[in-house]
This record gives sequence, C-alpha cells and structure tokens, in this order.
Amino acid sequence: MAKISRHYFNYFLLLIWLILLSFGMSHHVFWRDEVRALNIAKAAETLWNLPTYLTNEGHPILWYALLKLSFSIFKSNLVLPILAAVFATLNVLILLFKSPFHWSFVALFIFGQYGLFEYGIIARNYGIAVTLFFTFAMLYRQKKDLGALLVLALAAQTNFYATIFSLLLGAFVMLDRKDAFKNYRYYMGFGVLLLSGLISYLLCTPSAESLVVQSFSIQQVPFSKIWDVGWGFDHLFDGIWGFKHGFKTFLLFAILTLFWKNKKTLIIAFLGMVFMAGFHLSIRPNYSHHEGMFLLYIIALFWANQSSSIQQPKKLNLQKVQVAGYMVMLLILTFNLVRGIRNYELYVNLDQSNADHLGLWLKSNTPANAVYIAEPDYDIEGVMYYQNQPFYLPRESRFGTYAQFTTANESHLSLSQLLTLSDSFQRLGKVPYLIVQFDLENTVDTLLHSYDKHFEIDSQSYQEFNRKFEKVADFHEFISTDESFYVYTKKKK
Repeated sequence: MAKISRHYFNYFLLLIWLILLSFGMSHHVFWRDEVRALNIAKAAETLWNLPTYLTNEGHPILWYALLKLSFSIFKSNLVLPILAAVFATLNVLILLFKSPFHWSFVALFIFGQYGLFEYGIIARNYGIAVTLFFTFAMLYRQKKDLGALLVLALAAQTNFYATIFSLLLGAFVMLDRKDAFKNYRYYMGFGVLLLSGLISYLLCTPSAESLVVQSFSIQQVPFSKIWDVGWGFDHLFDGIWGFKHGFKTFLLFAILTLFWKNKKTLIIAFLGMVFMAGFHLSIRPNYSHHEGMFLLYIIALFWANQSSSIQQPKKLNLQKVQVAGYMVMLLILTFNLVRGIRNYELYVNLDQSNADHLGLWLKSNTPANAVYIAEPDYDIEGVMYYQNQPFYLPRESRFGTYAQFTTANESHLSLSQLLTLSDSFQRLGKVPYLIVQFDLENTVDTLLHSYDKHFEIDSQSYQEFNRKFEKVADFHEFISTDESFYVYTKKKK
C-alpha cells in the first residue's frame, strides 16, 4: 500500500511540476545567452562545419548539434524551448521514478532553482548535462559500467564544467570497480571519455583574440587559497541567508562525509570542489548555472556510490556518519528552493529581456527592405528569436545574427560612423534603423560597456543626429539583463 501511495504521489508531483514548467515557459522571454546558441547552430551551413563556429564560444558541441539537427528538421525557433523542456522533464522523471532519494529530497530539487527554473525554463546546455549525469548514476548502479562511461563521454560535450566533472566521475568508475584495470571494456569506455574530454578542451579553449577569457597559465592559480573551497561558490548557498566563504568551506567539507567509507571517492568529490575554487579565482567567476553543475556532480557521485541491492534496488543506504553530509545537501536544496521560487515569481511577472517587445515591433512596423544597425551588437541577439532577420554589426562590418566576442569586434565605435553607415544603406535603397542601448537624443559623451567597448558621441554628430533622426520606439522596462532598446530612424521629409 505504501508503494502504491508513493507511486501516485510521484505522479502528483510530476503533474504540479509540469503545470509550473508550462506556465513559466509561456511567460519566459528568451535572452541573448539562450538564443545565441540557436543563432550559431542556424548559421552553420552543415553539422560537420559547426565546430568552426564554436571558436571562442567556451562550450563544446552537443547542445549546438541538437539545435542544428532539430532546426534542420522542423525549421522553427520553437526547437529551443522544446528541447529544454524535454531534458528538464527527463530529469524529473528519472529522479521521481528511478532514483533512490526520498521524495522530500526530490521535491526540493525539482521545484527549486535548478530543477524548475535554471535548468528548465532557461533554455541552455546545462539541462541536458543533468540528464546525462543522472543517467550515468542510474546505469552505474545497475552495473552497466560501459554504458555509464559512454554517457559521461556525451556529458563532457555539454559544457566545460560538465567536462571536468565527467572526467572525475570516470576516474571514480575506474577506481571503484575492483576489476576495472583488468577489463578491456573499461579501458575502451574510459578512452572514449578521455577523447571526448580532449575534444571539449580544444573547443572550449579560447584563442588569443578572445575578449571573454584571457590567456591562462598554471602560475596564475593561487594554490595557497584554493583548498579553502568556499571561494568557488558565490551563489550555491543563496536563498535565505548569506554565508561567508569560510562557513561555505565548512559546509562543503561536511558534504564529504557522504563518501566517508570510500576514501578514493571522497578525494574525487573534494577535487571537484578544488576545481570550482581554482577556476573562480584564476580564470572566470563561477555563476549560478556553473555551481549547479557541481551540485549535480555531487548528487550523481553519491547516487552512483550507493551499493546496489537486488531486493531494494532504489533504496538509499545512508550510514550514520553520512547524515551530516546529507543534511547539508538538504540545506543547499532548501536554500535553492527559496531562490528558485523567488526567481520563478519574478520572471513570470517581469520580462527577463525586452527582446520580445522589440522583435514583435520590428516585425510589425518595419518594411521588408529595413536594415537594423545594432549597438551594442550582442545586445540584439535575443531579438532574433522573435524577428528572424540578420542585423548589421558595425563593429565587424557584416550582417549576422550573433556578435563575435573577439578582437574582430572593434573596441571603438562612434555615432558619426553610424550616421555614415545609415547614409550608405539609404543610398542602396534600404531603410536604416539604429537600434541602441542608450538614449542618443540626450547623450553627449564617450560611453563604456561590456568587454571594454567604447561608443563616442561628440557634439557635432549629436547635433546632426538630432536634426536627421527621430525615435520611433523604445523598450526599457525593468529587466534582469541589460537588454533595453531605443529605436531611431530618419525623419520623413
């Protein structure tokens, strides 16, 4: 009877979650980080030359390949939210019906920051990584080790954090199975994983032209600080109270008690923490979606580390010494439940971006021969989900649907140059629209925005602009990103 009750309760949780996901997605406005991946996938002529478009993107290929294949079949931008929803739903189904965790643990996750909002409603490459981590844990506990290693090889192609954690999970497999080093199947599976990790490294490593991540050397790592692993987690413990990094380190060390009976696994879990701290202090800050990958890594490692039972294959075997670590996991999930509720409530009532307003306005109010000149150019990438027309990038002197975060994207631009461009397009029979992030009618200054980009507005070009141009629309309601827009076109004579 208890099993029947739990079975139906799982379906109840699933139904509530699906309702919340559907409602949240119907109110979600895509922003540039989501749409950029779709734009890149669409820009590639074929699947085979897609890797050349990922230079300096900082991500491996799997998510882009799925978007490319899906768009090639359905020819619709809807493949972006649909793919995100599919993987988010798979994650919930696996947790509810295949995992060994108590329903309270599952509920805290699926209704929280990651299970519902950040890896569900937000359509990025992290949700699929969760699916693959859960699948790995499930297969490994079923002693399907080769399949588990091959799944990790796929996970390594989702994002760079998942690459590192996949390699660590692969090391766990090799060290945990006593006969692993005597069986060619393990060598084959782990070899495929290592190859995938190498490919991911090559795809993610920035070139000297990158504006996002600068060249890195091992000498930059502050080895005296990275053992204090709380440095790598600015967001994971957010939601109710704010903790200093020292207390975060204490809580993270407490999580290690989950692996107390297996010292090799404990070290592998700790190395994941050290990686987060090292990356945060040496290369780039870890953001919420990155720290979520660590959380999923720990969950997958804990799940896989559980001993199997024929009588109770889905039962969680928790020893007394592990209670402290499990309680910290529940604490983190509780904090992220609160954080997820707040973000969900915020983003179903307020736009995450003004991209939809501008895109729909452009679609309805501009002629077929319109040319959109954008500054900052990356600011308009999200608009392409709603108005699928290439825009002109004055910093790169080309039409496109996404900007390059490299030195190919000029650091200096002026209003005078935009005015000259506008005249050039008008002579070609086009109707130019200047789409900018700032109010040009009331600004005379040199503006500075992301990636050290300068935009100069001198008094002469300012006067010429106000004489020739008029504002026809603006969209700058409160949003969580910097995507606000002012639209100008030439005055009618």
